[in-house]
Amino acid sequence: MNALVRRYSNAFIESLGSDLSFSLVQKREVIKHCFKNQEFVEMIHHPLIQGEQKFEILKEIVKIEDQKILQALCVLAQSDRLMFLPQILEEMNLALQKKQKQCRAIVFTQEKLEDNLKQILAKKLQEKVGYSIEIEERIWDKEGMKCYIDELFLEIAFSREKLVQDLKCFILDSFTKGVQIEN
Repeated sequence: MNALVRRYSNAFIESLGSDLSFSLVQKREVIKHCFKNQEFVEMIHHPLIQGEQKFEILKEIVKIEDQKILQALCVLAQSDRLMFLPQILEEMNLALQKKQKQCRAIVFTQEKLEDNLKQILAKKLQEKVGYSIEIEERIWDKEGMKCYIDELFLEIAFSREKLVQDLKCFILDSFTKGVQIEN
């Protein structure tokens, strides 16, 4: 299934171009919400409902008007693969972010990170990987921290104490050297 999703994702990006692909990816939250509705999922999987009918229902709910996007979704519906649409959009999002050198780092911690820690973590990750990083936090019950960057298939585990210690050293170093303001 992963290969199929990746093929559709690449085909959509290639045929739609970056701008239209981005506008389709913007609809992914609405589409995810649709797929959380049991009646919608049953309709998508129902063998007696034609692909064109499924497409029309999706088109009405999501309110997409661009003809190229509608044509791509129609092809997906006719091949009875609308059930893969949420995964295809996620894969498209990852591919588009990678092209723009943007990544989302999912950070797992026991408690919410302070804003200054998030900024330092984002900056350090940005320096290491060369991509603009957006931090998303998730709470878990394990010791330490884990960071996962899906777009780069990168996973890092470290201790919170080390991060806090590095922050303290950074602050002390800033005070000893004096604060430099960049214009």
